[in-house]
Amino acid sequence: MTRVQEGIESKHSEIDLINKLWIIPADRKKERREHIVPMSGMLIELYDEIRTMSVSGVYLFEGRDLKNPMNKESPRVAMQRVGLMTTAHGLRSLARTYLREVGKFSDDVGEKLLAHSLGTKTQTAYNRSELLDERREALEWWGNEIQRLIKGD
Repeated sequence: MTRVQEGIESKHSEIDLINKLWIIPADRKKERREHIVPMSGMLIELYDEIRTMSVSGVYLFEGRDLKNPMNKESPRVAMQRVGLMTTAHGLRSLARTYLREVGKFSDDVGEKLLAHSLGTKTQTAYNRSELLDERREALEWWGNEIQRLIKGD
């Protein structure tokens, strides 16, 4: 549920397989604060596959020159090629809504998954909870749900 730019610029060095976390540094975030993404089993499987395709060992999604990440338009073009007429922002919105409506996950968990702040500036200053366990549970459910939908169950 990350933004396109955060995904395409992701680096192998940001992945912590021991703790099953992807840590997006603040300098790559719209909000300019670090974002910790709990890695679901499905995401770890995808990462293992992506890692085998990495040539430079720097970016998860390498550009043609292998020195830079892929072009930020590549995901949109790929979605259009397979007939998915939406945007990455549309997918974020879909995931957020689906997690709430179908998965019944709390609004706080959904907002944290999108890397949004919770509440007012004062509330955010005092409540520093990352809801890692709850977000991990939601992402595990989401990964299983995607696999179920792919299989047509």
